[in-house]
Amino acid sequence: MDKDTIINELNELKLNKNEFWVLGSSALVLRGIIDQANDIDLAITPSLYKDLIKNHELSFLGVNHNSKWYRINDNIECCVEEFDKDKVEITEPYNLLDLKYYYDNFIKDSTREKDVAKKEILEKIFNSIV
Repeated sequence: MDKDTIINELNELKLNKNEFWVLGSSALVLRGIIDQANDIDLAITPSLYKDLIKNHELSFLGVNHNSKWYRINDNIECCVEEFDKDKVEITEPYNLLDLKYYYDNFIKDSTREKDVAKKEILEKIFNSIV
């Protein structure tokens, strides 16, 4: 999914932007760091989770990184977390997982092929900032 597709998918859900933030590859696409993501991963607040289950049939996917994950639709999955301003960048049109937090906690030590590619890209970005 490209940036426009991600934005359109999120707009269709009509979620309160202060109750969720975009994770993983989708956040990188929205930042313009990469061009495509396979799906959209979100972190949502417990309050938004309660609202979502009223209007959507969420499918439980399991636990990953100590969070319960649910499928909202064919393109969007979410985990339930408390909003932590140290992990979230407040941006437009949607809030994103902090880039350094994402790198340190999910990418830096990963051996998955797709994460190794992201690691190289992110390290170039971080090195250009210093």
